[in-house]
Amino acid sequence: MKLNHLLILVFFITGNAWADDEKPADEDATDQEAVEQTQKTEEFKKPTGAARRELEDQIVAAMVEEYNEEVEEDLDEVVCKRERVTGQRTKVRICKTRRQIRADEAATERLLQQRTRASSGPAESAGMGAN
Repeated sequence: MKLNHLLILVFFITGNAWADDEKPADEDATDQEAVEQTQKTEEFKKPTGAARRELEDQIVAAMVEEYNEEVEEDLDEVVCKRERVTGQRTKVRICKTRRQIRADEAATERLLQQRTRASSGPAESAGMGAN
C-alpha cells in the first residue's frame, strides 16, 4: 500500500500534471477545428505561473499527507519543500523522506570532513636540496 502511494507521488511530481484528457472523436476538418478551438480555450483557462505552482503544491501536499498517514516510522515520512537548484532561476519542489534527508546530511558532513583533513595535511618538507 505504501509503495503505491509513493509511486503515485513520484509520477505526479515528475509527470505532466496538465495533460489533455480529451481526444477528438471525429477526424472531420470542421470537427477538428472546433476541437482545436475548444482545446485552445481550455489551455488559456489553465492556471499559469504562481497560480499553477500553488495548485500543484496543494495537490502534492494532500498526496504526501495521505502517504504519511500510512507510514509507520517517522523516518519514512515524506517532506516537500521548494529549493533553488544550481543553474536554475526558479525554485523547484523537492520531496524526500526524512531518512533520505539524514543520509544526505551525513554524506555532506563526511565530504566536508574529508576536505578539511586534506587541506590541513602535514606541512611540506623542504626536500633534499634545501639549505
